[in-house]
Amino acid sequence: MIWLSIKDLEKQNIFIKGKNEFVFQKKSYKRKTAISKKIANILEVVKQHQSDELELILVEHSFYFSIWVETKLAKDNKEELHDFVNQKLKDMGF
Repeated sequence: MIWLSIKDLEKQNIFIKGKNEFVFQKKSYKRKTAISKKIANILEVVKQHQSDELELILVEHSFYFSIWVETKLAKDNKEELHDFVNQKLKDMGF
């Protein structure tokens, strides 16, 4: 999990206000939820959205946190499929 403030993102020219997705360190992230800072067990809520396969970013705003989860880009999936097909063709002698 990466924990950033909204100011940290803005310093890197990443503006997420009103957006559902953004790119950070060459990875795409999609907004999952927003949580009030009044909730005492914020880390428990974060754990519900965590995955072993995908990165999670917790962004701290003035009055709340937003949780963003890495998304797999379609381009990556196409490249993986292309590599898989090429390997199968090689295996078959083509």
